[in-house]
Amino acid sequence: MIPATMRLRRVVGVALMSALLLAIIAALAGCTAAPQTTTPSATTTAPGVTTTAPAPVVPTYTATIAECRTAIREALEETGADSMSVALVDGETVVWSEAFGLAQKSTGQAATTDTLYCIGSVSKLLATISVMMLADQGKIELDEPVVTYLPEFSMLSPEYRDITVRMLVNHSSGFAGSDYRNGSMAVPYTDYAEQVLTALKEERLKHDPGYLNVYCNDGFTMVEILVEALTGRSYPDFVHEEILAPLGMDDSRYAQKPEDLPAGAYAEAYVEGQLVTPEFMSAYGSGGLYSTPSDMGRLAMMLMNGGSLGEVRILSPGSVAEMATDQTAGTFNPLPSDGLRYGLGWDTVTQPGMAAVGITAWGKAGKTFAYSAEFLVLPEEQLAAVVLTDSEGGPRALAVAEHILLRALTERGSLDAMPEPPEETTLPEVTPSQGEERALSGLYAGNSLVCRATVAPDGSLSIETWTGEGWSPGLTNLTLRTDGWYTSDENPMFSWRHVAGDGRSYLAVRATTGYGHYLMAILYGEKLFATRAMTAAWEERAGQRYLHANVSSDDWTSAVREFDPSFTLTTLPELPGYLFTPDVDILDASTDDARARMFLLIPGSTGRDLNDIAVVAVDGEEWLRQGSTLYRPLAGVPALALGPSTVTIGSEGLNEWRALPATGTLSVSGGEEWRLYDDGFEQIASGRGSGRITLAGTGEAMYLMLFGSPGETVTLNLSR
Repeated sequence: MIPATMRLRRVVGVALMSALLLAIIAALAGCTAAPQTTTPSATTTAPGVTTTAPAPVVPTYTATIAECRTAIREALEETGADSMSVALVDGETVVWSEAFGLAQKSTGQAATTDTLYCIGSVSKLLATISVMMLADQGKIELDEPVVTYLPEFSMLSPEYRDITVRMLVNHSSGFAGSDYRNGSMAVPYTDYAEQVLTALKEERLKHDPGYLNVYCNDGFTMVEILVEALTGRSYPDFVHEEILAPLGMDDSRYAQKPEDLPAGAYAEAYVEGQLVTPEFMSAYGSGGLYSTPSDMGRLAMMLMNGGSLGEVRILSPGSVAEMATDQTAGTFNPLPSDGLRYGLGWDTVTQPGMAAVGITAWGKAGKTFAYSAEFLVLPEEQLAAVVLTDSEGGPRALAVAEHILLRALTERGSLDAMPEPPEETTLPEVTPSQGEERALSGLYAGNSLVCRATVAPDGSLSIETWTGEGWSPGLTNLTLRTDGWYTSDENPMFSWRHVAGDGRSYLAVRATTGYGHYLMAILYGEKLFATRAMTAAWEERAGQRYLHANVSSDDWTSAVREFDPSFTLTTLPELPGYLFTPDVDILDASTDDARARMFLLIPGSTGRDLNDIAVVAVDGEEWLRQGSTLYRPLAGVPALALGPSTVTIGSEGLNEWRALPATGTLSVSGGEEWRLYDDGFEQIASGRGSGRITLAGTGEAMYLMLFGSPGETVTLNLSR
């Protein structure tokens, strides 16, 4: 689960494109634990004879550990991450478990193998295992519609009745993607799954169920509802009692109350220098488990052993095999990629870093505000690697996990040698045809991106990025090569091309990733074509500013200083009929006065999280809703009168806003929290409880955002 609504300053050009590609495809104190090795015994039985013989000796992987320790310390230094914790599993043995760096920079406390990290979307495997357990017990059928088990589930699109249980965990349901409101919190929030279920009632499907596979968090949140309906137990309780405890994953937990994350037990994490932990992930099914590499190693053992660990059986072998079956086979995808061959719960069942050396592997990555995780399982080799780190170390987590496994395979003789990077061969240039030029040139969009590809008269390709304010130069002088990709002599491992399928056109990108020994191609954006002019109602709304109206002060997407509480729909002259959100997501505003519609269909990751924006009436005003997030028009915010006054938080607990003069003094008493913004909606001050603020804005006005419980009264006093 990746928090996508955090309004951070944008980086554009080549750096943005490279960073986005890696994000889509993926991701120094001394050691705190010595390598752990065990040699279990095995009992064999022949007709009439029972003997006990030593099991094969598990290698100590001395060279692997030494080399990867150095690689991990280099990764921490290069990324600025504070800590990283890893485990290497061979069969039913954790042969190496070690933590690096500081768990708490504020106190100098070193990370240990017991330090907790949120594993983010790797948690989806626990949701999937829960579903498969219920299937093994005959309580659920994977290909039965969800409404069979959850009759209260509904959506605006009537095709929601065709969504099956399987589609919830293979990313093909057609849901918009993710409801990020209240998903990552500074305090526990336990009603998130119900929030998602309620929000879906007012949402459309992105595509017909089963048509394509595009990354979707909300499907796994729906699993929480499903598990509770079928078992009578909360989802966290079910996972703990049926999976974690039986497997001996004693350190793993969902943080449902503050004492679940006591000080010193978890790794601190910083985003742009700001401490963002403890982080309480409310989306348990899609991203909420806290764990350690050794605990996750036990989960890997169970999966590698066909569903059992020792005497404990969690899943049938058939269910483990079904999880590892490519769910994208036969669905729409004009550019299949080993890195995005979704299984049930898995990101890929043909993990490309291992596939490049002829090894079958299953992979799952995770990311939250604070943390990143990689979980790679090699079932035929009986090896697994787990890497947990803070978000700063996330870009190197995949490389570290692959490095550990590749070196282990080499050390024990499964590979002859470590793989080399692809040869940077500069292929001959060819002249594109007019048809190729027309097909490639144009505007493309995906999740949080709009770019423009232009083929010049000399046949060279340039790619620019739309920032929301203008076009930023990116890549230039890319030329077509004999392999059909546009690239440069300076960086032949970074290439672009046009791909078409099912009447749609896409811009694809290819680059090295992970340990760096393989190339991976993904769909970067879908080509846009001029639509009809937007409706008069949306023309009027375009350019207006709206304000967050139901965000929690404890939601990490709003708690950082760079968070912009305002929302302005913008337009692009080259694309009549389309609207853009602050995240540069694109919507079709040409057909419906009351709903600007998502429309991109991009398999994989770049088509994720593309919600409609709908018009809703609140207290006689026209507000906007995206997912479960509400926005009120700035034009309707009342001005605060001079002197004492009170503001009562409404029955729904919505944020209250007041317009203030640019200069003066304001005292605040009561409520949960207040935040003061200038007229550009940069946060100037904030506080909890009573406070006195000197207004010293440079514009014409300032704005006060109030948080509180329904019915709570806030006392204000404004003086000049």
